Amino acid sequence: MRNIALGVSSSTGDEFFRSMVGYLSGTLQVDYAFIAELADENHEMAKTIAVCKGGEIIENFEYLLAHTPCGNVVRKNLCCYPVDVQQQFPQDRLLSEMGIEGYAGTPLFDSAGNVIGLMVVMSRRPLNNPELARSIVQIFAVRASAELERSRIEKTLRERTIELQRVNEQLRREIAERTRFELETIRAARLASLGELAAGIAHEINNPINGIINYAQILINKTDRQSSENEIAGRIMKEGDRIACIVKSLLSFARERKGEKVPVSIQEVLSDSLALTEAHLRKSGINLRVSGFDGLPEVIANPQQIQQVFLNVINNARYALIQKYPDMHGNKVLEISGEEIRESGCAYVRVIFYDRGTGMPADILDKVMDPFFTTKPRGIGTGLGLSISHGIISDHRGKLMIESAEGEYTKVIIDLPAAGREE
Repeated sequence: MRNIALGVSSSTGDEFFRSMVGYLSGTLQVDYAFIAELADENHEMAKTIAVCKGGEIIENFEYLLAHTPCGNVVRKNLCCYPVDVQQQFPQDRLLSEMGIEGYAGTPLFDSAGNVIGLMVVMSRRPLNNPELARSIVQIFAVRASAELERSRIEKTLRERTIELQRVNEQLRREIAERTRFELETIRAARLASLGELAAGIAHEINNPINGIINYAQILINKTDRQSSENEIAGRIMKEGDRIACIVKSLLSFARERKGEKVPVSIQEVLSDSLALTEAHLRKSGINLRVSGFDGLPEVIANPQQIQQVFLNVINNARYALIQKYPDMHGNKVLEISGEEIRESGCAYVRVIFYDRGTGMPADILDKVMDPFFTTKPRGIGTGLGLSISHGIISDHRGKLMIESAEGEYTKVIIDLPAAGREE
C-alpha cells in the first residue's frame, strides 16, 4: 500500500489512473485492474479510462452494465466475488471472454455523493485474500474518486471555455458586422445629401466653365497658332476641361446608388478616382505609375462603391509615403497595376496598389480591417476606411487582401469577379 501511495501521490489525470491500475494489479497479483467512468446519465454504460492487463496498460473500452457485477457496483455497493463470478453473472460476455473467476469492485463518488465511476480488479483464479482486495480498492477509491471528479470538472471547464471563446468570437463578428451596417447606413444618408448638394454645385460650376471653354475656343480660332495668345487660350481650355472632368467625377461619386451593380470598366473607375486625387499626389511629391489596365474585362459592380474603396486605399498609401518621405525621394512612388487572374474556374480582375511607405507591423495586419482600428494619430484616422472597404468588396463577392512589412512596403490586393467569365 505504501508503494501505491508513493506511486500515485505526485501524478494527476491519465498518468494517475494508469499508475493506480498498475499498482493495484501488481499488489493484488490479479490479471486485470481498471478504472472506469459512467458514460451516460442512466448508468447503462461504462467507459474505462485506464486498464492494466498482466502488468501492461492496454487500450480502453466501453461496455454495458446490465447483468454484470459492475452493474451492482454502480448501485453504490462494494462488491466482491472471490470465486465463480461467471456462474453468478452468466450473461456477462466480458467475464467469459476474459476467463474471470475472482472479482472485486467499488464505486467512485463525487463530492455530492453521486456515483461517477468504479474501480475493479479481476483475476482468472479465485481471489486468495478477498478481504485484502476489498480493503485496498476501498481505500484507494477515495483518491481515485477525487481525481476522477477533478478530471471531469477540468474537462467541463475546457469545454465551456472553448464554447465561450466561440460565442465571444461570434459576438465580435456580429458587433463588427452591425457596426459596419450602421456606418454604411450613415454613409449612405450623408452621400445622398452630398449628391443633392453636388448636383446643384455642379450646375453652378459647369455653366461658367462651359463659357470659359467656349471663349477659349474662340480665341484659339481667331489667333495665330504659333502666337503666345493661342498657347494661353489652349492652356485655359485644357484647364477648363480638367475642372469639368473633376466636377463630373465628384458628381458621379456623390450620387451613390446603393446595391445597383452594373457592368463597369475598372479602368474607368480608377480614372474617376485619380481625377479626384491625382492633384494631391502630385502636390505631395508622389510619383504615380499605372499599368496593365488595357483590355481587362468588365466587372459587375457599383462603380461609386468601388471608387470609394480605391480612394481610401490611395489616401492610405499617400499618408504612408508622406510619413516615410517628407521630402522628394526616388521611392516616393505609388504603383497601381491591373491584371486578369483565374481562381477555382472563375475569372477575376485584380487591382494592386503598391507603395514603399511606412508599412505595417506583422502583429496588426489581422486588425487593420476591424472597425475603429487605426495606426494614424488621433484626429487623422477613424479606423473605418478599410473596414467599410472590406465590407464593400465582400458584398461584390470579391476579396481584399493586404501584404505589408514594417518600414518597407504595403501592397493592397483587390480581386473582383469578371463579368461573364465564369466557367
